[in-house]
Amino acid sequence: MLIKMKKTKKTKNKILKKKSSKKQLITGKTPLMAVVRINPEAGMILFEAGLHCIGCGGAAFETLEQGCIMHGMSKANIKKLLIKLNKMKKVYLIHGWGGDSQQGWFNPLKKILEKEGIKVLAKDMPDTFNPKIDNWINKLKSDIKQPDEETYFIGHSIGCQTIMRYLEKLPENIKIGGCVFVAGWFHLTDETWDEEYTKEIAEPWINTSINFDKIKSHTKRFLLIASEDDPYVPLSDSKLFKQKLGAEIMIEKNQGHIEELNEREINKILNFLK
Repeated sequence: MLIKMKKTKKTKNKILKKKSSKKQLITGKTPLMAVVRINPEAGMILFEAGLHCIGCGGAAFETLEQGCIMHGMSKANIKKLLIKLNKMKKVYLIHGWGGDSQQGWFNPLKKILEKEGIKVLAKDMPDTFNPKIDNWINKLKSDIKQPDEETYFIGHSIGCQTIMRYLEKLPENIKIGGCVFVAGWFHLTDETWDEEYTKEIAEPWINTSINFDKIKSHTKRFLLIASEDDPYVPLSDSKLFKQKLGAEIMIEKNQGHIEELNEREINKILNFLK
C-alpha cells in the first residue's frame, strides 16, 4: 500500500549519530600491504587469484592494480577480484502496491545502511497501482544481473511477495544473503479494498501458488516485521512466514501497515545484515 513517512526526527537523529562501522574501500590504487590490513582474509583471496607476491619486498611499493597487471590479470578479472576483496553487501528495496522508490522509510533506511558501507538500490516497479506478478518479477530479473551471497532484499507489503516469486525463479545454484519482509502478506483483509486497491488486482497474488522449497534453496535467512494492528494484513499470516520459510518473526504494536520504521526495527534490520 502507499505509505507516508511520519516525522520522527528524534529517533532518526539518534540512529544516524551511532558510530558507523563502514570499512575502507579497496581499489586498484590501494597499496598491496594495505589490502591485507583492510581485509584480513585478503592474503588467501590474492593467493587463490595467483598473486603470491604479498610477502615479497616489492609488495611494499606496489598497488593492487600493479601487482595484478604484472601477473597478467585482465581488467575484467581485476574488477571481479575487487568485488571479492570488498565483499560489499547490496540491498535491494522493493516497494509496495501504489508505492515508489522514494516512499516512506526507504530514504531514511537507505542513508543508515549506506553509512554502514552497504550499497542500497531502491527500485521503481512498473504500473504501481496495477501490479502484475510477471511484470514485477521481470523488472527484478532485468535489473539484478548477478545476485550472490552478499545480496539482500528488503520488501514492503506486495514487494515481499515480489521478492519471494523472484527467488522462486532463480537458477538452482544461486545463493543470496537473505530477505527482510516488512508488512508482508499472503492474504488481505476486507479493509484493503477501495477504488484503487481492488480485489481483482490482488487475486492473482493471493491465489497463485508459491514454491517455498525453491525459495529456501537460495537462502535460509528470512526476517518478517509485522504489526498486530495492521489493517490490511491478518496477523495469522505471520505464522505462515514461520511455517513456510522458517522466518524469524518480529511482531510490533501500534505500527499499522509499518508506515515508518522505529529504532528497534532498524536495529533489527542492521543486525540481520551483519
